[in-house]
Amino acid sequence: MMKSNQGISWLLSTAMLTAVNGHAFAQSDRSKAAAQERVLEVIVVTARGREENLQDTPVSVATISETTIQRAGVRRATDFLGLVPNVTIADAQDSGNVAINIRGVGQIRNGETPVAISVDGVLLSSPLQFSQEFFDIKQIEVLRGPQGALYGRNAIAGAINITTKMPTDEFSGNFS
Repeated sequence: MMKSNQGISWLLSTAMLTAVNGHAFAQSDRSKAAAQERVLEVIVVTARGREENLQDTPVSVATISETTIQRAGVRRATDFLGLVPNVTIADAQDSGNVAINIRGVGQIRNGETPVAISVDGVLLSSPLQFSQEFFDIKQIEVLRGPQGALYGRNAIAGAINITTKMPTDEFSGNFS
């Protein structure tokens, strides 16, 4: 009887010590969790004529950031096609002339383009200007769907906004 009491007390004390250790290992280190926490980048677009967060914009917008432009080697505005879904550019018969299609809506022969193109808020009057090289592109926004309220009658298919970098007082350059 004495041996069974000793065995039971030994078993209970072992179980209690095991339960106490389990709680100590269950706590997580807050500093490691905070270091692993990721913060999403805030994307600012000017799709509706003013700067606002992309998540608050009620427009279908595809945005290409400066880092993506540099990684992809975009030098001309026509180079970003592989980065944006539902946008195609077809070279027309004329040299340098392009026909832009967004969501299947495109330009008919000798017609006006259904896509409004603006560089730093200035509308380009011809797709010929779209095929030129732009330097220091900061961001490209492709607005899909009719945008006539902000960009006029030639924005039935959508609009493309190109934002260039602001000049600085520092001397810098790059080559490719």
